[in-house]
Amino acid sequence: MLQPMNGRLDVLLEDKNAAINGGRGAISGAVARAIARSRAKVFLASRTVAPLDAVTEEISAAGGGVETARVVALDEQDFEKDADALAEKAGSINISFNTIEMGDVQGTPLAEMSLQDFTFLVMSWTRTQFLIWTSSLPLDTIGVGGHSEEIEGQR
Repeated sequence: MLQPMNGRLDVLLEDKNAAINGGRGAISGAVARAIARSRAKVFLASRTVAPLDAVTEEISAAGGGVETARVVALDEQDFEKDADALAEKAGSINISFNTIEMGDVQGTPLAEMSLQDFTFLVMSWTRTQFLIWTSSLPLDTIGVGGHSEEIEGQR
């Protein structure tokens, strides 16, 4: 059984829905488990659903609410179609956490990096965030970099 977290976080997240894009990695898996422990329902999303199985099974086995969804976060047309399906499943999204793999260059000194390699990550991250924020997902809360802020009167 998932042990609830102590303190105010339990109250804040109870009965909320969290969409975690790129949900198969170590960071997103840890975030998903923490959110599920706080009694929120977790929607793990990735362009390939099969890799989400380990985190999904762990959360389910511990008594947490979790579902998976296919979401291609870098392609506008695919994202809209996938977001529609996720919106129908979830009803609303209160927490959005994005840790998708973007194919960026790592380990190369900046002086040896091309402009394209340098800007690729910034453009990809910005594109993904824009698609999430302007999609059909019924966002109650906009989450940026693990920080969430309630936006009054906006989706």
